[in-house]
Amino acid sequence: MSYIGSKPANKPVVASDLDPTVITGQTALATSPADTDEFLISDAGVLKRLDASLIGGGNLGQVLQGYKTTAETFSSSGTDYDIADLTVTVTPASSSSKFLIISNIGGYSQNGSPQIFIKCNSTGSFATVGVNTISSRRNTSFSGNIYTGDAAGTAEMFFSSNTCFLHSPNVSSEIIYKISGNANGETRINIKESDASGQDAGVSNITVMEILG
Repeated sequence: MSYIGSKPANKPVVASDLDPTVITGQTALATSPADTDEFLISDAGVLKRLDASLIGGGNLGQVLQGYKTTAETFSSSGTDYDIADLTVTVTPASSSSKFLIISNIGGYSQNGSPQIFIKCNSTGSFATVGVNTISSRRNTSFSGNIYTGDAAGTAEMFFSSNTCFLHSPNVSSEIIYKISGNANGETRINIKESDASGQDAGVSNITVMEILG
């Protein structure tokens, strides 16, 4: 730029030269940025628009846990039974979030192998989620030992049901994960043997970890 006369001295830009309401006057985000939110960035000196969906994918978000320290008994052949305390409620940061679900459930059962499984209401109603959702064998990872445990010769089983899988609910509204069971015979969570109803045996739990989209 050409000047007539003397060139004015350079003067740095300071805070008082700027209008802070350009930023502070805007509506503040109440939650994490949605996938459709946009940022301005400088790409080699050129201003460009960037979708929030391209930033921060794969980072760890919320980590929530439900755990059960008391005993509980159910017998619900043909009907799903919701186990108390083993429930997690979470609101995804965005619809692209995924959730790593880890659960460890232990106990004992009479007259056949119990089914232990996880349900979620991300589709509007509760449905089984996980590696295996077939209604006849919904426990995704199961181990146990059959033994004859009483004078009548009733078959009984110690069991441990362990689950680890990644779930994509594809929603941004509140969802619930819960552990349910189904068994032909009496099943006791956190109990190690049929004739010791007052003996707790460990802690059952469900952990939900959000992987940001």
